[in-house]
Amino acid sequence: MFTGYRMLVSELYKTDWQTMIILDACRYDVFSEVYKDYFDGKLIKAETKSTSTDRWYKRYWMGEHKDKCLISMNPIYKREKIELGFGKIVEAWPGFEPIIAIDKYRELEWGGKVVIHLIPPHIPFLSARGKKVQGMAACRYEGHASHTVTAYGRAGHWDTVKEIYRENAEHALQVLKDNWIFKGPVVITADHGELLGEGNFYGHGLGQEAQERAEFPELKRILTTVPWFEVADKKGEVNEIPQG
Repeated sequence: MFTGYRMLVSELYKTDWQTMIILDACRYDVFSEVYKDYFDGKLIKAETKSTSTDRWYKRYWMGEHKDKCLISMNPIYKREKIELGFGKIVEAWPGFEPIIAIDKYRELEWGGKVVIHLIPPHIPFLSARGKKVQGMAACRYEGHASHTVTAYGRAGHWDTVKEIYRENAEHALQVLKDNWIFKGPVVITADHGELLGEGNFYGHGLGQEAQERAEFPELKRILTTVPWFEVADKKGEVNEIPQG
């Protein structure tokens, strides 16, 4: 499913983007199926070394990043007491709708690069159908969403879950398109992927049971293959991102 060459996000992060939009837990394959309905641009298959948001923050953002501002809807770095290296951090919670972070960006006074960390397609599911499915399980803690199997309802409903997950991704892209105020070059990417029934696993917590499975390398590959999408400018031209 995720064969072929993948560029390391550690190298892509060094390119001369101005705004980086993170879709939390966004799979490459799902993004590749839906993005053309919302944006033009260049899609690259990228590899992250993290399978969860806390690991992503620790691996990529604890160093010297004083030239960058983080607008985050995901409070896990605060809950885990992760010392990030951003020059400015703007909290955009509680809430899960992307417009919350976008409004923070509108108000932002910052001349450098900006990383905007959204929640969708990570649960909670925001569509009416998604809320109904997810209502079968309690999946909130400290105002945020867990990523346990029960958060998706009953295990085994892979097709339904993937459809609703896709709706969540499309919802985020639609809100971004309707409120496009971001300074370019802009990239849309993800911190990690998501399991949607492969091996009967859901979410992105690879526990001991998953690690003991024969298909573990493929499960991990799903979680570490993410989109890196360079958004075209308003003229329809791809903003080629030169090496920094």
